[in-house]
Amino acid sequence: NATRDALTPTRERCDARRARTMAMIPVDDALAIALDVVARGARATTTKTRVERSANRVSAEDVRATTPHPAFAASVMDGYALNARASAAAMRANDDGGATRRWEFEIVDDEASRAGPAKATRDDEGREFGAMECAYVTTGAVLPRGCDCVVPEEACEVVREGSGRARADSSDVVSGKWTRAVGSDVRGRGEVLIAKGERLSAYDVGVLKYARDVVETYEPPRVRVLSTGDELAASASDVAVRGCVVDTNGPMLEALCGEESAEVISRDIVRDDEAATRAAFEMAVADASCDALITSGGASVGDRDFVKQTIEGLGGKIYFRRLAMKPGKPTMFATIPRATGPPLLVFALPGNPVSAAVTFTLIVAPCIRALGGVRESGLRRIHCVLDETLRLDPERAEYHRVTLDWTRGNLPVARSTGAQISSRLLSMRNADALIELPRGPGVVEKGAIASALLISDVRHAKGANMEKIQWPKKSRGDESRRSNEALDSIVTVLDAEGSVRDLKRVVGLEEDARRHCRAAGDCVDALNKLRMYSDGDSTHVAVTDAQSPGLRRGIATTLERLRVVTPIGDVITKRAYARVGLVGNPSDAYGGKCVAFTISNFFAEASLRRTPSSKRVTFAPGPYDGNAFDSFDALSTHVSQHGVDGGVRLLKSLCCNLMRYCESTKQRIDTSCGFEMSYTSNIPKQTGLSGSSAIVIAAMRCLLEMYRINISLDDQTELALRVERDVGINAGPMDRVAQVYEGAVFMDFTKPRASTACGWRIHGEYTRVETDELPPLYLVWAKDNESESSRIHADVRRRWDAGDADVATSMSRLASLADDVFKAMATRQINVEELKTSIDTNFDIRRALFGDQALGALNVTLVSVCRERAGCAAKFAGSGGACVVVCENDDRARALKEACDAHGFEVERVVVRK
Repeated sequence: NATRDALTPTRERCDARRARTMAMIPVDDALAIALDVVARGARATTTKTRVERSANRVSAEDVRATTPHPAFAASVMDGYALNARASAAAMRANDDGGATRRWEFEIVDDEASRAGPAKATRDDEGREFGAMECAYVTTGAVLPRGCDCVVPEEACEVVREGSGRARADSSDVVSGKWTRAVGSDVRGRGEVLIAKGERLSAYDVGVLKYARDVVETYEPPRVRVLSTGDELAASASDVAVRGCVVDTNGPMLEALCGEESAEVISRDIVRDDEAATRAAFEMAVADASCDALITSGGASVGDRDFVKQTIEGLGGKIYFRRLAMKPGKPTMFATIPRATGPPLLVFALPGNPVSAAVTFTLIVAPCIRALGGVRESGLRRIHCVLDETLRLDPERAEYHRVTLDWTRGNLPVARSTGAQISSRLLSMRNADALIELPRGPGVVEKGAIASALLISDVRHAKGANMEKIQWPKKSRGDESRRSNEALDSIVTVLDAEGSVRDLKRVVGLEEDARRHCRAAGDCVDALNKLRMYSDGDSTHVAVTDAQSPGLRRGIATTLERLRVVTPIGDVITKRAYARVGLVGNPSDAYGGKCVAFTISNFFAEASLRRTPSSKRVTFAPGPYDGNAFDSFDALSTHVSQHGVDGGVRLLKSLCCNLMRYCESTKQRIDTSCGFEMSYTSNIPKQTGLSGSSAIVIAAMRCLLEMYRINISLDDQTELALRVERDVGINAGPMDRVAQVYEGAVFMDFTKPRASTACGWRIHGEYTRVETDELPPLYLVWAKDNESESSRIHADVRRRWDAGDADVATSMSRLASLADDVFKAMATRQINVEELKTSIDTNFDIRRALFGDQALGALNVTLVSVCRERAGCAAKFAGSGGACVVVCENDDRARALKEACDAHGFEVERVVVRK
């Protein structure tokens, strides 16, 4: 009994470990795990590659321009170059009331310019052209001095009387016409042409030649492919024996690896034999140049599936064994240690061909891209319209193979490739995308809008290379010939402008309205008595004979949502990302120094729709703008979460401040075109991650693009700051600088200066820095936190204004920490222990200065849990509500996750914007 009792904890641990590895996990979680392991263990081997041979390689460096391109003002036509500004002034001075439209220009033959090396005297000693003078130029030639316009040869009439003269129409004499300015292709030295981590296309090869003959690229990943199974034959000619099938997985996986630019070292078949399986794995482990082993089959729980026990027998670690997806549940990811160097990555895929193909696409391909240095390794998501009703699986999410037809409206139409059984490889052959179907009962009806992952080159998809095809207009006589089904799917209406419109039935809208009904808990009997139609633009119709008030509210909610959803071509959409203060804050508000960066995890998004037919300006209520509530309790909850003011006030203030800026810089904007603007945000509230300024900056980017306003980054930071202060937000400059500049920025607020455009006070000097050398960083925050920046800073601000020496000393110490971290980042010599000490010291200085009462008990607990329970370095990411945490290894990250789970805190690894 004693022996049995002693063994019990071990058995429990084994059972728990087995339960964790056997549990089905979502695909997104599995991919995050695999990519994290790849990021920690991947080797970054680079090589110098000639630009001409660099296509499909991944750049291992930021390639920057060394000179502007073109380096000279050039002609883009054969014709006559002239000084348009001086000539236009001369023509106005001699204007005869419009009778003369063609003017004569004197041809200066000595200054003719042809493409090729320019005359040595061209830039330094060549004459400067004045009014009504011209010279012949060819395409690509250097413009003669003073010339800013080219009149095409076919638009000129050359007069051969005495000295040569040419006639040109006054409408062709326009400054900048048919010319290329210096730097019109590449602005100048330092501009990033190709970013580190980009896969180089054929077009990139051309761009690289602006600056380089040789580029540093990552070595492609090297993999081995292994098919398992007694039934497998290498060739179709070998499958005459009953019970044998040809190995399609091996060649397919090798080809898929090739598409990801990986080098396949070997492709083999191994029988269902434990010794043979182990020998194949040992060969891969012994090959130090092999990054990954990709197997198919043998990873399930059968009595002749030996992959799992082989991995465990070689001391490997299994991260997951089953995915909550269809097809591809028995998918395993593991690592096997080596004596030296990074471990061998093992991707054990299912044996059924479709399962192997889909899991490779969703899990293996992104990891291969990451191994090869690709910065953005995920698949591209799109929205599409279902062409048929699809049944859901009650236990697992399904990735349904579909073809895409781009010829039938604003969104592509998705059509199933047929039977989706996991052995039918033909279902993958013509597939353009994988529809992401959630698990659950019931169906997703025809006409619903679904999310899909692109898996093919859409340049070859049906209709993708065609102009947008308009829906054909049907004559009224066609109605008599429509079937009952067609009548149910199309209605014809007369709109407010007197135009006849054919609207298509959109089942997705009906589902949206029904969802609102179900949430309200009423009108269940009326759910099937609804039809909704749309032209895909601005006309929508709901048809029902039900009298349920709940159904009517559901319809109204859906139509209100559609009011701010507009065709993609008419909309400008911009984002601004959450800000994390790494070190130095809050000295930014007290003339100090800071290092901060933006993160891809959270963002605010603004959308602006132009309305050319109206000057009207409309702001759609966003997630923080509630004006109608179901009850007093709902009102109270909303105000406690979002305050009494929402985001629309920021948009109003932004427009007014931007107009004042344009007036002060003498920039005229055309306000004859109105717009509708909306915003959304997923930045957690009250976390000090600069959610309000993100809304402002995203919306500002929309307005800058619409009105083509010329404004520097420095002035953008000041404009955003003024907007927030106008609405009563106590804001420091750090947030706006980081969000406008993006990436990581060192900010020195000891050096204020004046804007060259409008005279505004720019708070400091700002320098972008690289973050590649930073250790893994995590964000921890509390869901329900009432951290308020103005309350926290009130007493310290009063003391600062009064000249308090303790406040001044503390801010100086914080600035010094930022100085040290900036120097380490700039020289790529970051010492993790020193960085952790700087972050801890930053919080300790802040805590001593502000006091626990001002910071708030929950905020202090937030940091204490990260530091004391998890053993990590931590400080506030902003004014409170969230912490930035250094977890230099997996053990620290696990300890942090466990500690945060125990206290109900949220934790997420930071993805720094580049």
